[in-house]
Amino acid sequence: DRAVNDRGIGLDTELCEALLLCDEANTEDAVASVAGELGMSVIEVRAAARSPQQFCAITGADDARKGTVVGIDHPLARARQALASIAAGKLRAGLARVSDDGRLRDTHRYYGGHTGRWSGKGMQLQNLPRPDKRYEEWTDAQICALAGAVREGRYIASAPEINLLLRATLCAGLGSTFAVCDFSGVEARALAWCAGDLDALDTFASGKDPYKVAAAEIFGVSYEHVDKPMRQVGKIAELACGYGQGGAKFAETAAAMGADLEAAGVDSFEVVARWRKLHAPTVEFWAQVEAAFRKAVQGGESELAGCTFQPSSDGGDVAIFLPSGRPIVYPGARLTTGSQGRRGTSIVFDGGVTGEEYTYGGKLVENLIQALCRDLLANALVGAERAGLCPVMHVHDEIVCEVPENAGKEGLAELHRIMTMLPDWATGFPV
Repeated sequence: DRAVNDRGIGLDTELCEALLLCDEANTEDAVASVAGELGMSVIEVRAAARSPQQFCAITGADDARKGTVVGIDHPLARARQALASIAAGKLRAGLARVSDDGRLRDTHRYYGGHTGRWSGKGMQLQNLPRPDKRYEEWTDAQICALAGAVREGRYIASAPEINLLLRATLCAGLGSTFAVCDFSGVEARALAWCAGDLDALDTFASGKDPYKVAAAEIFGVSYEHVDKPMRQVGKIAELACGYGQGGAKFAETAAAMGADLEAAGVDSFEVVARWRKLHAPTVEFWAQVEAAFRKAVQGGESELAGCTFQPSSDGGDVAIFLPSGRPIVYPGARLTTGSQGRRGTSIVFDGGVTGEEYTYGGKLVENLIQALCRDLLANALVGAERAGLCPVMHVHDEIVCEVPENAGKEGLAELHRIMTMLPDWATGFPV
């Protein structure tokens, strides 16, 4: 971990500065346009867009959070979005932290999450904006040409182009290239493996598209007759339903991901019910994990799916020991009645600065799966470091190594070998 942070990753500072100028130009244009539409001065628009109170008063919005602003059809919403550019914040953070040798260091915070996952620092490489779909077919040459025109000041990049080029600011050193590899669908595979969902494991083994398999069940058609809109619903269901999401929440998730369930001819509650039928062992696993955790809260120990649920000696905390042997600790875990208006007894624990936190079977399973996948990533990072592949960053389930340019293909092949070479505790995992 320390090696990755100290090694750092190259940052194209000239491109960063040029993209910031583009962002400023785009923001000025957006604010001026809104000022003209609303009959306000530029200064008034900036003040109103930046103030949540003024923004809500003028637009009638309930709040000024990002998710709310995106769905508002009002000129001031455009100004607020332009002034709150995520890309600009990341570019400034990168320029503020880059070392004299042009490398960005100390970007990963070890054990940044409760499950042991890393989190980001500074430029926050863990959540770079996803490039617009229009650029999916672009070649390296097209991206490099755009970056060159922006860097030299010959072209003002639009907001979508800035999001695309934000990734291009991260670069390998002279004479080097990146070898990049990520675990495919690792959380879905881990969930099926832990829950003993044999049908899901067979799907992964067969090479079939799991999103199409889900869509076939949801829409009651054969695998071969699943079309693109059906597959999108199947994909969202596979990504969203694994930890107990219900029909109402699924409707929100589908809308946020651009799926029109009504046009597809399905109801959100219907989708959830059919997904749960397809993955019955997973649904049962939620209940089993919650039962094991409740037993530990009451002083008992149990084992499930290679994990041990164990209370602390003083009975104050509960730990889930993962197959790797690493624990996820829940301080002050206890059962309470009437928590947040819920019926029966609920599981709560002390969340530190967040205060008392409520949890349940699906959420505990999510913690367990994320932690297990984190351990697979950690194992692969150590392997890549020992093999001399020089990891320079990692994002979620993806590892980026910097290798000699003339050995790029060999480096990628070695990284792939390391990431598919499982530790003893993960024997049989469908990686």
